[in-house]
Parts: sequence; structure tokens; C-alpha cells
Amino acid sequence: MATAKDRELVMTRIFDAPRELVWEVCTQARHMVHWWGPSKYTTIECELHVRPGGSWRIEQKGSDGTIYPFHGVFDEVIPPERFTHSFIFQNFPALKVTVILEDLGGGKTKLTGITRFNSAEERNAIAPDMERGANESYDRLAALLETLR
Repeated sequence: MATAKDRELVMTRIFDAPRELVWEVCTQARHMVHWWGPSKYTTIECELHVRPGGSWRIEQKGSDGTIYPFHGVFDEVIPPERFTHSFIFQNFPALKVTVILEDLGGGKTKLTGITRFNSAEERNAIAPDMERGANESYDRLAALLETLR
């Protein structure tokens, strides 16, 4: 994790899988239900319409039964290189997320997620929770990719 600018959070992870497979697992609901979000939550709904103007929605359920809804709209989609979308959680201000997949050769892919916040204060308040959630998600993504290779 790194802060590239005062309103951005950049998270990077290298996966031992080809870019096309990482793209598939990041853009298809049948895969995302298995890896997206912290492991203490269960994904109960996942809809992805990965195209410019297409929507996405994910609902997760906590162990206490609380439902956590996330949603947004895709702005840019360039398979298998990158996509950009809004990220909305409950009453928080909308964020902008860009995911870039870089083919490193040898069946490895570098995933870079850039989240743009509305202010540095907002980034500082939310980033620690996002980092924990992203690390757990990326661990789960790596495990899923291992089963699909």
C-alpha cells in the first residue's frame, strides 16, 4: 500500500497467474463471490455488468446478520488491461477506483488498485480499513487463482 497523492491510495499485488485469468476472476460474479471482501463476511449477492455505464453490486453479510451493500458504475473498461468504476458504500461519499492489470510475463500479473478519495482527510480515515480488507481479499484471490490454473 502507498499513498501516491494526498487523495489517493495505491495498492499493488503480484499474482502467480496469467493476466487473462486474473481479469476473468476480477470481472465475473461467479468468481468474485469467492474472494471479494474480508473473510469474516460472506458475499450473498454479486452482480457485475462490466462495460462502460454498466453497474455492479455486492452485498456481504456479517456474522451478526448485518448486510453490507456496495455498488457503483463502470466508467472505463479495457479488457484485459484496466477498468475504472465508482465505489459507493452506504452513506459514505462515492470513491473512484481504477484497477490496472499488468502482464509481467511468465504467467505473473501485477494488479494495481488506485482509489481516489474526495479529500486527504477522507483517505486518512478510510484507508486503514481498506488496506486490511484488500489484503484479505487479495489473499483469497490468490488462493482461488491457484485452484483455477
